[in-house]
Amino acid sequence: MDGKLTVNGNVFFVDWQDMIVSIPTIGAFGTTNTVTVNAASARTHGFEVQAVYTPIEQVSVPLGLGYTHTEFTDFPLTPTENIAGQAFPNAPAWSLSAGLDYRAQNGIFATSTFSWRSSTYAQVQNVNQTRLQPRELLSAKVGYAAEHWSAYLFGSNLLNDKYATLLFLQPGAPFVTGNSGLPRMIGFGFEGYW
Repeated sequence: MDGKLTVNGNVFFVDWQDMIVSIPTIGAFGTTNTVTVNAASARTHGFEVQAVYTPIEQVSVPLGLGYTHTEFTDFPLTPTENIAGQAFPNAPAWSLSAGLDYRAQNGIFATSTFSWRSSTYAQVQNVNQTRLQPRELLSAKVGYAAEHWSAYLFGSNLLNDKYATLLFLQPGAPFVTGNSGLPRMIGFGFEGYW
């Protein structure tokens, strides 16, 4: 149906007791290990809105917006350190996505997706050295889909955004270690269905 708009949304509030949290630690020989602990209490609230606009039968435009506030309300990390008031790790406050999807009746298709998220901390201790910067990612795919197979060209991180997916400040060390996100990638794909 042409000119169709679908909108979905939700509002949420979660009050946790004994929330399970993974914390990176230094292991033997300087390796990074993960320890699972319980935060005494934590809260999160926010909203999500998703919309899909279909101006004509072959074209759809998905959009998304989300906001999440996270906070540990009681989290004795050590006998002398309580990180109450700090945000959850890897939980950006804002996220946004937009896309364009074209699917012709003859099997030709083209899609693109843009996503953005605000900065967030990579560790439960919200120190600036472990703050992950905002990121913008653009991906696209163009191809042909038959009944039992599809072939396509794809590109991911087309803006070649340089970003970290993890930052870890080692206790007592003057430096931060981490993982970087994937660089721009362009390739060819083939899928079979049965």
